[in-house]
Amino acid sequence: MLRLLHEAADILHRYAAELNREWKRIGEALGKRKLRAKNRTEAVAKALRLGLIR
Repeated sequence: MLRLLHEAADILHRYAAELNREWKRIGEALGKRKLRAKNRTEAVAKALRLGLIR
């Protein structure tokens, strides 16, 4: 019985680690998306200042 509980705990720990990795990956992806949007906004603002677009 104790062995089964130990195995179950091990499975839960592995699952928790997998979830943490996935949340980290999602957070990194959202951060990159935010950075790309910021860069686009800055590029458009610069083009407007330079008169390249109206």
